[in-house]
Amino acid sequence: MAIKKTVYPHSADIARERGELAAYRESNKANRECAAAIDKAINDSCYELYHYDLKSAMQTVIAAYGEKRVAWVMAAAVRAANYDGRYSSQNKEWAQGFHVPYEQHYGNPKPFPAYYGTNAHPTLIDGFINCLREHWERIPNEAKKLAVALRKTEEPNSPSKTHFIAEVSTDFLQSASSRDMEKLLQAIPYKGASMSTLKGQRGVFVFISKEDMLRARNKQEKKPSVTGALKEAAKQAAEKPDTAKNTVKKKLEQEL
Repeated sequence: MAIKKTVYPHSADIARERGELAAYRESNKANRECAAAIDKAINDSCYELYHYDLKSAMQTVIAAYGEKRVAWVMAAAVRAANYDGRYSSQNKEWAQGFHVPYEQHYGNPKPFPAYYGTNAHPTLIDGFINCLREHWERIPNEAKKLAVALRKTEEPNSPSKTHFIAEVSTDFLQSASSRDMEKLLQAIPYKGASMSTLKGQRGVFVFISKEDMLRARNKQEKKPSVTGALKEAAKQAAEKPDTAKNTVKKKLEQEL
């Protein structure tokens, strides 16, 4: 049974102040179960000595606990062992993007980042996180690719010549759910974007009407570029008289 309830983001102290200890405990219980499931999935993915299918392990746990909880648990694991050089700097930086709460531990006056327990080797956890990050970033990355393809298309390229179209990559489609497709459509930076198939062709395409593309391009043309603004500023500075030098020159002329 899938466990995809909301991750409680606050510490026990804050939960107590807000009267939300039940939600805190339920979320933490799910986090610990998720951490144990990650260990099991990694172990089960070992198909040959020292060889693991970490991508399939990641997909298995996400199917049960949801990508947000899996990411939260992994971020907590890295932040709790930030000193460990077996975690890559990229994964440490990624983990810092999660506001994992600091908890007060018995017998220690200093609070530490919440930790839900992972027994897999740090190198395997690091590889698991690499797969997770790729999965986590797949929608914005695909949206960027589609936006670039649409931007580079000079004229409407749909069969009817009324729309600009770009094909969603096969790799993305293979693992995308209907919800992923909705998120992808929302992430494309063009108003009026839609998705559909084309008769006689495989694949899924993003459609932007000729009018919507024209409006978007007009906005981009009107918006001054950073480079253009810097050049204009430099030009104005060169044409502007040096007030300070002129003042000194006048004073000297008066004294003479």
